[in-house]
Amino acid sequence: MTQPSLFDAAQPAAVSRQLGMDRALAGAERQHEDWGELAFRFLVAFARRRASFMGWECVRAAEACSNVPIANPKAWGAIFARAARDGYISKDGYEPDPNRNQNPAPRWRSRCYAGV
Repeated sequence: MTQPSLFDAAQPAAVSRQLGMDRALAGAERQHEDWGELAFRFLVAFARRRASFMGWECVRAAEACSNVPIANPKAWGAIFARAARDGYISKDGYEPDPNRNQNPAPRWRSRCYAGV
């Protein structure tokens, strides 16, 4: 009998995480057509102006901006994942998130910071 690998146990969690992000994004897109693309463009523009930032800072700035309609904050998970995959941002440690009862949340480092 072989013992299951720890990596095998992580696979369902990764799949569940992706499904949750996909569902949240689909819900936002049902409310506001092209929300995902608008949010992605906003995130990239935000990252060009900040060397390092917390996700909630970007979401709060987007909510204050009239160009990106307000959506379920969970929908941003897919947007941050896409920006990281495309090389615009990368995780740079963790800090307490005031919107999550001070639980740790990723600090993002911009890979496209323009130094402005």
